Amino acid sequence: MKEEKMVDFQPILNQFNLSGSCKVRPYGSGHINDTFMVDDGVSKRLLQRINSHIFKQVPALMDNILKVTNALKTKAPELVSLELYTAKNGSAYVSDADGNFWRLLRFIPDSISYDRISDPKLAFEAGRVTGQFHRLLDGFEATTLFVTLPNFHHMGIRLQRFFEAVKTDAQHRVHAIPELVEFVQQRSFEYCLIDRLIDDGALPVRVVHNDPKINNILFNKADKGICMIDLDTLMPGCLLHDFGDAIRTTANNAEEDEPETEKVSINLQLFEAYVKGFLSETAAILKPKEIEYLAFSSQVLTFIIGLRFLTDYIEGDQYFNISFPKHNLQRAKAQFALVQSMENCSKTMKEVVMNYFR
Repeated sequence: MKEEKMVDFQPILNQFNLSGSCKVRPYGSGHINDTFMVDDGVSKRLLQRINSHIFKQVPALMDNILKVTNALKTKAPELVSLELYTAKNGSAYVSDADGNFWRLLRFIPDSISYDRISDPKLAFEAGRVTGQFHRLLDGFEATTLFVTLPNFHHMGIRLQRFFEAVKTDAQHRVHAIPELVEFVQQRSFEYCLIDRLIDDGALPVRVVHNDPKINNILFNKADKGICMIDLDTLMPGCLLHDFGDAIRTTANNAEEDEPETEKVSINLQLFEAYVKGFLSETAAILKPKEIEYLAFSSQVLTFIIGLRFLTDYIEGDQYFNISFPKHNLQRAKAQFALVQSMENCSKTMKEVVMNYFR
């Protein structure tokens, strides 16, 4: 991290009343924000530089986080949750001479995160923590939140961009992937169902995390779930988007970019454990259509991320970071293989949801 070595942290720390004796080092493996551990010899804190290239309205984003974390503290003061420090100016963030935005967060000691799991107990806890988040925020006026990333999970708009990319074919890549284009075409109407339900008002607008992957859940050393972190994508939205994306990233038997697609499949044991944990917290608040399409949302969210990977590949790899020339293509194939596995297991997945709901 050459750029981080050039950061003058002291003017930033001064704005949070932290002395020059603090030791600062890079921390974690996040791909969006830059995170540092700040140690003053007595306590540790996390300092984050917010990626304002992706998040264009940092003040509004921070206001979202404050509103939601304050609501969580009011509802359940005994629970550990993400906590922001206030700067000298009374704000939860500061800026530096280069126009970067910074925030300081409480470091939760003895906490663990996982990039991938195989233990159903961890899947249960991940589901329970995510469900608890939604239960505690049930009734919160979600429309008071700023829309950080407009149309983030809107299938119709994602499909429109995909078909425009196919038509333009600026990188001359479409000729080699006709089977993937056909895969998308065959499912384009069916997988817009959640969009249609939202438009018809059949699904309630809720506070949605929008990035509930397994490494955004903190656990203690006994593998008990603590809380959700990485709240930058908090927005008004649909609970099905959180559930579906959580299953995509928690209950996959392979990596997101697995090159051997025959290894990709839904892990029904992890799926069942996650459902059990999630519904243990949310069964009483969910609306009929949310229950009906909970399992189906896993297919939709997996399809949409595969669609985004494939669109980016066709457009010349402009959005996602890649490690080799056809990385996005490999990712798309892996996600579509997971979609097919979920389609094959759809009846079983829906039965699991209904069994635990009852």
